[in-house]
Order: sequence, then structure tokens, then C-alpha cells
Amino acid sequence: MHLGKERANSSEDKFRSSAKYYTEFRKPYPPALFELIRSEFALDRKGELLDVGCGTGQICLSLAKDFRYVFGTDLSPEMVRICRENAK
Repeated sequence: MHLGKERANSSEDKFRSSAKYYTEFRKPYPPALFELIRSEFALDRKGELLDVGCGTGQICLSLAKDFRYVFGTDLSPEMVRICRENAK
């Protein structure tokens, strides 16, 4: 599906203004969720993870040690910037 530029920019603006608050106030996923994912999918550090809509990286960064490569993408450049910072 292709979003028109006007609509995409509108979405980016919404997330740009909320990215800081998303990072500060979004509750983290419980560690038990990641343990369940690890056991159910028998993660072995050989696979690749694509996190579409990665936001600030809560999922992809929590599972990064379980994959050979991790890729995160998001509509909001500000969210991706924060995800990169969180990855350091």
C-alpha cells in the first residue's frame, strides 16, 4: 500500500512530537515475553530479525543477542534515531 506524501508526513509529525514521551512513559514488555519467544522459536543467534514499526527498539533490542542480524524500521525517523541511541 502506498501512502501519499501528505498522509505520510502527517504520521511522521505525530510520532516526531511523541517520540520522547514514548521513550519515557511506554511500559516495557515483561521479560517473560522474551523468554517465551526464545523458547518457542528456539532462537540460536543464527537468524535475522526484521522489526517493522520498531519504534524506540523495545522488541528488537531486547532480542538482539538472539539473532545474527537485527533490522529495525519505522515510519518515524525520530523513533529510529532514538532506537539507534538505545542500541549503543
